[in-house]
Amino acid sequence: DNPYPEDDRSALYRNTAKDILKHSGITKGYCLVLGAGEGRLAYELAINSDLRVIGVEQDAARVAAARNALTGTGLYGRKIVMHHVNSEALPYTSYMANLVVSEDALLNGNFSWNANDVYRVLRPYGGKVYLPRDGLDTSVYEQLRACATQETDVMIEDAEWFILERGCIAGAGEWTQLYADASHTACSKDQIEGPVTIQWFGDPGPRDMVDRHHRPMSALFQKGRLFITADNKIITVDGYNGSPLWELEVPDSRRVGSMKNSGHQLLADDNLYIARQDECWVIDMATGEHKNTFKAPQSGEGSKDWGYLNCAETLLIGSGQTQGASFDKMSKAVVNILE
Repeated sequence: DNPYPEDDRSALYRNTAKDILKHSGITKGYCLVLGAGEGRLAYELAINSDLRVIGVEQDAARVAAARNALTGTGLYGRKIVMHHVNSEALPYTSYMANLVVSEDALLNGNFSWNANDVYRVLRPYGGKVYLPRDGLDTSVYEQLRACATQETDVMIEDAEWFILERGCIAGAGEWTQLYADASHTACSKDQIEGPVTIQWFGDPGPRDMVDRHHRPMSALFQKGRLFITADNKIITVDGYNGSPLWELEVPDSRRVGSMKNSGHQLLADDNLYIARQDECWVIDMATGEHKNTFKAPQSGEGSKDWGYLNCAETLLIGSGQTQGASFDKMSKAVVNILE
């Protein structure tokens, strides 16, 4: 049940949350509600999406009221939390927020948060800030515009919303197949300077994984998504905050001993390609939809499984191999062979 009594603002909260979710297309990951008041906009965003919502409020009394209201919903601590932050700075790791909005800006025309900090916590590859198009001090918009220094950052100012969408990070690399790229350089080309810290931790955990002693295929990374090789399945999470995105069962796709075999997965053209027996599945990177299937190249006698997998520009490259040629069993005996 809605913990907030119906009043003349209830429709505004409901409609605003639904409009932001539909307009932005962001329904998973982390959402920051800055100036969250007593949590009403945060609540509507939480119940209408798969977002984990963090309400951030400078008034301790409002935070207490929000926690009191939300505790009985079963959502508090699971899908929504309220944090008391008594400064303009945000105490969160960089790149973690998929969506940033503000209840105080919507209702009162106030936005008392450091623009550089807002940009800092925004997730690359599509994280978005949504603020009312009018009503705020013009300096707020100017400061946010000044933050968008990357060529891939996007600014949109329509009739209702001022939107800042963060692009990729300059110098960021990717890992699109077993040895990083089509040339097998084993180099992601990330341009980083230490010290480095853990960005996130948590799920999916080891339960669905092939244990490391069997040397399975490495995880892949591109455009902010991490594609984790699990046991006959793919688990995809947000590479910047660990939020689950999608999972797909891919029967008979387990391969072990990758250093004595060839990689059987790669990323290209917004698709994930994964070989299983005599097929190569084409999977949409964003949604996990199984879009197409290519049969293994055949030559000589006998049916062939899909062996080598690579790509060059728009060309998918594959080879046929004897059925059962790849390591796919898990046992101590297999581990000893792979050592």
